[in-house]
Amino acid sequence: MLTIEKVREWLLYLPDTGEFIWRKDTYRMKSGDRAGSVGEGGYVRIGLDGVVYQAGRLAWFYIYGKWPEGDIDHEDQQPWNNRLSNLRDVPRVVNAQNRKGWGKYPKGVYRDRSGRFRVMIFFKGKHLSLGTYGTVDEADQVAQAGRAKRDLIQRNTSDW
Repeated sequence: MLTIEKVREWLLYLPDTGEFIWRKDTYRMKSGDRAGSVGEGGYVRIGLDGVVYQAGRLAWFYIYGKWPEGDIDHEDQQPWNNRLSNLRDVPRVVNAQNRKGWGKYPKGVYRDRSGRFRVMIFFKGKHLSLGTYGTVDEADQVAQAGRAKRDLIQRNTSDW
């Protein structure tokens, strides 16, 4: 199990740039070198003790001393941008709603265990399911309509 002490012993995290720097020499890296490499999907990955971690999750652990409870969402939708101000700990459904061009499905649409396409939007601090659909196009249309209706309600409601 990776401890916060071990992470801070081996790595320096720069919250303003999102970069990790090696504090010690390894068999391939020198102290002062940038840690990690860009992997699948554009996420920066860093190996420690034989395990590869996503840099966003390591950044959260480094700063807060605990692993995120949910997914680490990159608010600007750039998976290589690990600036602390760009990271947030969110449930998977919220992370899925913040996708744009990186995932297989449109924003707010994901495939559930049954293979159908579920539509979820965030409304008044809660996740609202708009149902499941047989095709991704049908689910996307419902998601777009749901977001439009939500936005209209938000603009016309003073208590939002």
